[in-house]
Amino acid sequence: MLGEFARSPANAGRTDVQPLFPAFFANEGAATNEHIRVAAEPNTYLSQITHGTAYVSNVEFVFENLPAGSDEPLINYNNALSIVVVPVEGASTLFTIPAYESLQIGGGLLADTAYRIPLRQLF
Repeated sequence: MLGEFARSPANAGRTDVQPLFPAFFANEGAATNEHIRVAAEPNTYLSQITHGTAYVSNVEFVFENLPAGSDEPLINYNNALSIVVVPVEGASTLFTIPAYESLQIGGGLLADTAYRIPLRQLF
């Protein structure tokens, strides 16, 4: 599942105001408030965006499960789920995401299947 860290248009590119990347937790099925991995590149364990990283421009990222052996349950991103966004400062925000329906997202496996969490309103 894709997310986007998007600066507000008024602050885009400003280096004097740098928001910090939030932490993310997922709720899906019996899994509640589970840590999830946020990566700049899909399907690689070499790319990770850590909580508190400063950004001056928009950043697209991928939500992934933590590696095997992490003791965190797997999140099925095709099911309905919610994502809790916890900023470095301020109140958390909960986003509810419906179950993936390929017929509603272009009808094919190669269609753009991303749900974009609108973080613009947070930063």
